[in-house]
Amino acid sequence: MTLAEIIRIADDIAPPRLAMERDPIGLHAGDPAQAVSKVAVCLDLTMRVLQEVQRLGAQAVLTHHPVIYTPLATVAETSPQGRLLAEAVRSRIAVYALHTNWDAAPDGMNDALASALGICNTSALDPSPAEKFCKIVVFVPDEAADAVRAALGDAGAGALGNYTHCSFRSRGTGSFLPVEGASPHIGEVNRLEDVDEWRIEALVPRRLTAAAIAAMLREHPYEEPAFDVYPVETPPASLSGAVRGIGRIGDLSEPVTFAALQQRVLNVLGDLPLRCGGDAGRMVKRVAVCGGAGGELVQRAASLGADAYITGDVRRHQFVLAEGLGLAVIDATHDAPETFGMKHFAMRLAAKLPPGIETLFVE
Repeated sequence: MTLAEIIRIADDIAPPRLAMERDPIGLHAGDPAQAVSKVAVCLDLTMRVLQEVQRLGAQAVLTHHPVIYTPLATVAETSPQGRLLAEAVRSRIAVYALHTNWDAAPDGMNDALASALGICNTSALDPSPAEKFCKIVVFVPDEAADAVRAALGDAGAGALGNYTHCSFRSRGTGSFLPVEGASPHIGEVNRLEDVDEWRIEALVPRRLTAAAIAAMLREHPYEEPAFDVYPVETPPASLSGAVRGIGRIGDLSEPVTFAALQQRVLNVLGDLPLRCGGDAGRMVKRVAVCGGAGGELVQRAASLGADAYITGDVRRHQFVLAEGLGLAVIDATHDAPETFGMKHFAMRLAAKLPPGIETLFVE
């Protein structure tokens, strides 16, 4: 398979549109056309992990935490980040990040964690605002219509729920008069031309609009293509999905003690040093979870009626706030829930890849 095909499958599992604003997900290094027969999945791409990926012979690594968080001025190997990226490029190992889009995805990290803990009837703990969309409309001669539609879809336009490359087209007649200095694809200078054309339109997330336009222009045969971009304020509900946001909150099938919930967390995530705030004997039924650093959502969990909240990187003042709100808290570290989540991602990816393409999890 090509890297582009692997990415398309990964994006189906963790749609990029679900990522939080300014989260630098996506391809950090690699050629979309390169061949891939073995894929590695990890939580963090470090030099130690990269060396293990090299030893295993994988051509691509999908990491939860992005390698590049801010624009780089240099990839000089005088910095750890520069050395890591340079080594990945030298080894022709592609690097692709899926971060908060995997956190928020249906059957993603937080859904998998909630399910493993026996939390049912879940909804988003911190729902994300509906993403802003635009509609791109472009006028294309018949022979280029398929190529332009494909380019728009490949760039992220026309993604509707579980469908991609969705567009609408209708026939019409375009008119233009090339003047001196023009190099028309159709017609002659100083002669009015009427051309049968397709009007192609597709929705695109605003954050992908520039990339979609650039992709369309690369395939459009005209010297000066005619196209419009319209803001769309209220996209169809299916674009956002039934559960969109960070964390999950739901109910246990029956109440358990807070101590029993702690043991359930250890059973799922393995032996780790839990930091807990709350009476071990209190009964809990409504439980919130948020993999990673979720201390800032303590008040949100309490406001939604949670009896207990499982997350990571909880600071002292957040434990104090939770105690005042009557919310029991389990800090299961930053890494443990996310490692569990990325193992779940590796399993889902492997199930979607064809025979012969190997998936490995590297810790």
